[in-house]
Amino acid sequence: MYHSHSPALSDRYNCRNIDEDTLSRLSRKLDCALEDILRAVQEVGADPEDVAEYIRDRYNRC
Repeated sequence: MYHSHSPALSDRYNCRNIDEDTLSRLSRKLDCALEDILRAVQEVGADPEDVAEYIRDRYNRC
C-alpha cells in the first residue's frame, strides 16, 4: 500500500518526474511492491499498461 513517506523512494530510484497521485494510482491498480513500480516507471514511464508489462516481464525472466 502507498504511504506518505514513499516520495523519498522516488528520489532513491531517480523518478522525480512522477507525482504522488500517479504513484498512488499505480500502486492501487497494479497491486505490486512500490519499489517494483518505481523501477518500472524509471524504465518505461508512468503508463499503467507499460508498467505492468515491465514488472511481469521482469518476474518471468527470473
